[in-house]
Amino acid sequence: MKYIEGDGIPKTEKYVISGGPGCGKTTIVEELERRNYYIIPEPARQIIDREEKIGGNLLPWDDRRGFQKAVIELQKEQEYNLPSTGTIFLDRSMLDNLAYLRLDGIEPSEELYGMFNKFNNYSTVFLPEPLPKYVNDNARKEDEKTARDIHNRLVAN
Repeated sequence: MKYIEGDGIPKTEKYVISGGPGCGKTTIVEELERRNYYIIPEPARQIIDREEKIGGNLLPWDDRRGFQKAVIELQKEQEYNLPSTGTIFLDRSMLDNLAYLRLDGIEPSEELYGMFNKFNNYSTVFLPEPLPKYVNDNARKEDEKTARDIHNRLVAN
């Protein structure tokens, strides 16, 4: 647990596993959970899994803007409700949402920038390098070139 010097009050340490599709983020976070760390799964993957289960269409390949809005709302809700102390690992963060908006040619509003700034209090952001072999799955449909572009935008943020 991290302590702010002088006040002795325990604080939350939030570590983000970020990066483009195919970097092993979800695998890393799942291993951390297996080791009993508190984790927040990737909001985009949660929404895709839910929509596919119910036959919904709030999917990035059907409704990019609506999907991105839902991801931001879920990310905000999850980060707002984090425990007040302890070590937490997040599979992606508000910073990732900013990169995806820009990839889609959407410039965030001032309100969104304010929200990004409010939640941008991470202890460390880890950016694993893309894995040598890129593999698609139900939630990762980007081609390898797009995945690398997303990763490079996240590194630049």
